Amino acid sequence: MDRRIFKLKEQILSQPHVKFTVKQMAETTNVSPSYLSRLFRENLGISPKGFVRDVRLELAKTLLETSFKRVKEICYEVGFSDQRNFARDFKKKYTHSPTEYQKQYWAKLEEMETKYTKS
Repeated sequence: MDRRIFKLKEQILSQPHVKFTVKQMAETTNVSPSYLSRLFRENLGISPKGFVRDVRLELAKTLLETSFKRVKEICYEVGFSDQRNFARDFKKKYTHSPTEYQKQYWAKLEEMETKYTKS
């Protein structure tokens, strides 16, 4: 993997809530925005913006599963600035809205707990 992409990837993974723009990432790595996009696609198979979005969505999914936070809180905590875009992107990736996903996840946990406590 290209070392510049590796460093950016690590930075994004450690700070997904930070607003990363392609221009800013390109300046950080001393390449043009178009070359940065090419490097991302070659190394990770996805655009820089797509990578940032997917990291945020994965973190949001984890928070929906492991916290009692409201969807709105999670949306902003992971770096989305608009709740509608967050919900749209989440549903596109996971086939359920964040609220539906959280409800279904917790319902499955309760079902499993009930099953194992009766055994």
